Amino acid sequence: MLRSLRNPHLFLAMLLPCLPACGDDGGGTGDGSTSTTDPSTSTATDPTNASADTSVTTTDVTDPTEASSSGTTDPTDATSTTASDSTGDTGASSQVRVLHLGVRAPAVDVFANGDGPVFEALEFRNSTQYAEVPPGDYTFEVSVSGTPASEAVLAPELTLDAGVAYTAVAIGDLEMTDGAPGLQAIALVDDAEGIDAANVRVTVVHAAPAVGQVDIWEISADPVPLLEDVDFGASATLPDIPAGPLEIGVDVDNDATPDVTFSVDASPLAGAQVNIFANNDEAGDVALVAQLQDGTVLAIPAN
Repeated sequence: MLRSLRNPHLFLAMLLPCLPACGDDGGGTGDGSTSTTDPSTSTATDPTNASADTSVTTTDVTDPTEASSSGTTDPTDATSTTASDSTGDTGASSQVRVLHLGVRAPAVDVFANGDGPVFEALEFRNSTQYAEVPPGDYTFEVSVSGTPASEAVLAPELTLDAGVAYTAVAIGDLEMTDGAPGLQAIALVDDAEGIDAANVRVTVVHAAPAVGQVDIWEISADPVPLLEDVDFGASATLPDIPAGPLEIGVDVDNDATPDVTFSVDASPLAGAQVNIFANNDEAGDVALVAQLQDGTVLAIPAN
């Protein structure tokens, strides 16, 4: 449960570093269950016309401007759409992309209502770009790459609304190591409409199955708690805040002392909507994983 959001400025600190601290491994197969933190953000995608193999490589950096993408980032490409594009008037279309954060899970293919694959060979900490799809109710079958939809390890049922952009995320630990949550899916609504050019809008997600409840702190000056008792799979979209340097601490043992800290300069993200995930690798190391509007993924290690 997200027990407290102390103030908008603190939210900023949390946005990039609040979910930091993971490595670069993982994978997961699911039990077919769908987990969403807000039913209103759980929607399904019908990528019946989505292009395959649009994954984006993960880059370990501390400056978001250094991220590299192996997907299509040219705005003229029909399969590449920013969140701001996808939240405007898109007529009958919805926008959807997929992010693989399943620890110990191999590369996966994604099907829509048994058709496809619509996305192929998506590896851990890789994201697809947005694909335009018809709105409606769908089941997204996620299977080990190269296997059919009938062998899906995860099959979330989602509803996509016209004119809305969604990110479907696979989280959890395929092997449920030491009692960690198994593979599951969450859906986020990516709303980039009306962001001031000097601000950043961030949705933060606890996607580190090796870690229980966490508290997020702003530690640039006197330590101040931003979010408390954040459960695995929970998410929160923070109020827009000025983009700039951040110092964030994550307390994983509820002793009011940050156990891991992150230094991030959010200045290059001004005017953008960003999803930030706390995610661990196979070794249990936690990193901050940022998913940008063009599908680029940044894995930012702890200080």
